[in-house]
Amino acid sequence: MFSASDIRDTLLLLAPGFLALKIFAWRGFQIRRTDLEWTMWSLLVAGVINGVLTFFGLPSAAVVVSSFAAAIAIGFGGGALWTWWARRHEHALAPLLPAHGTSFC
Repeated sequence: MFSASDIRDTLLLLAPGFLALKIFAWRGFQIRRTDLEWTMWSLLVAGVINGVLTFFGLPSAAVVVSSFAAAIAIGFGGGALWTWWARRHEHALAPLLPAHGTSFC
């Protein structure tokens, strides 16, 4: 049977990174990804978020709430920065743009 701490740990492992990436994709860098890519990037982003929050010595209950708040902030902030950068440097993105002429922002 699963305990409450197992569920909390699983949520901390996947959810903050997935949330940050989905907001970032919605807000900025819109590209198709496979489920494996979403999972791998979610693990990486969640690991960084949780690692930084744990480094600051937050109690475990605060890490859960703070990781979701950080994920939302990273998603929106990263998306806004990407959109700003992509509009000013479209020449750098030309090799990545699809053939039908859509842009990343």
